[in-house]
Amino acid sequence: MSQWDACYDRTLSPDNLEGELCFAGLDLASTSDLCSLALWFPQSLAFLSWFWLPHDTVYLRHEHARVDYPAWVTGGYITTTPGNVTDYDYIREEILKIVARYALVEIAIDRWNSTQLQTQLIREGLKVIEYGQTPRIMSAPTKELERIVINKKLRHMGDPVTRWCVSNVVLESDHDGNVKPSKERSTEKIDAIISLVMAMGRSMVQAQKPLSIYETRGLLRV
Repeated sequence: MSQWDACYDRTLSPDNLEGELCFAGLDLASTSDLCSLALWFPQSLAFLSWFWLPHDTVYLRHEHARVDYPAWVTGGYITTTPGNVTDYDYIREEILKIVARYALVEIAIDRWNSTQLQTQLIREGLKVIEYGQTPRIMSAPTKELERIVINKKLRHMGDPVTRWCVSNVVLESDHDGNVKPSKERSTEKIDAIISLVMAMGRSMVQAQKPLSIYETRGLLRV
C-alpha cells in the first residue's frame, strides 16, 4: 500500500485530462452491489474512477462489511442510484455524461450481466468490447499495473474507494503463469482494479494500432 500511496499525484485532476485519448473499463455489480468505471489515460499513465451503489443498500453494506460507505457517499466518491437494486439506466446516463468530456477510444465491459447496457451504449455511439475475466486475458495488464505502481509511475487522485479495493486484491494464477485479480479469493470488493485492468488491457491491445475515436462503432469480443 505504501507503493500505491506514493503514486498519489496532487496535480492530477479530471479537467487536465480532457482531450487525451483514453480507454474505459466498466465492472457491473449484481443487483445491489458496487459498480465501477475506470478511465485509463495511457499517455499520462493516469486514471480516473467512478462508483455507484443503490441508495437503500449503503447502510446495509456498511453494517455488513464494516466499511464506511456512508462517508464515501457524503464525500462524493460514490454516487447512489435510486432504490435498493442497481439502476442500470441511471448508470448509463452517468457514463454518457462522463465520456462526453474525454477522447474515449472504447469501453471494455465484463460479459456478465451487461447485455442490455452494452446494446444501449452501442446505440449511443460508443465502441463496446466484451472483456473476458480469465487469467490469460487479464494477465498482461495486471502485471503492467503492478510494474508501474512499483516504479511509482502510475498517477492517481488518492480516492479512498480505489485505495480500499487495492488493499483487498488477491491474485490467482493458472498453470501457464498468467495472473489476474480474483474476486473469489480477495477479502472484499476489488471492482476499481478490475475496471482499471480491463481499460489497460484494451489500451495495450491497441498500442500498435492507429487510435481514432471515429472508427466504426459496434460490439467486439475478446
